[in-house]
Amino acid sequence: MEFFFDNNSVNGTSVLDAIVFNDRVDSMTQVHYFIDDFKMVLSENSDLGYEDISNELDVILYPNPTSDEIYLKFNDASYGNIQVKVFNLHGQVLEFIELNDKSSDDLRLSLSHYDQGVYFVSIQKDSYFKTLKFIIQH
Repeated sequence: MEFFFDNNSVNGTSVLDAIVFNDRVDSMTQVHYFIDDFKMVLSENSDLGYEDISNELDVILYPNPTSDEIYLKFNDASYGNIQVKVFNLHGQVLEFIELNDKSSDDLRLSLSHYDQGVYFVSIQKDSYFKTLKFIIQH
């Protein structure tokens, strides 16, 4: 794997032009790359239009994996009107919660009635949103 950086910098930060995967694999070998927890900052001359930029909430899900419950920690000053949906890999909405007031920094979701597997929680506040993956292990 190679990283190519532009000679320019934005606010003192190097600009990444490309990530190239040069691995040769045969049909018996499978190589998987996971790129997680990155931040994309678009420059003014970016090919991506402003209407394509998504607004993301500042929220953290923990613990992950879990056996019976997860917590959502909102790093925002207030809840306001927030919608939380829990759904499975098939896209079926399993739970829907609507919050209007901030009662604490963390929202607790009980998951003891769900089977073991991979699930997602989608959080929306006004035009801001975030979808997080979590795993239930019994």
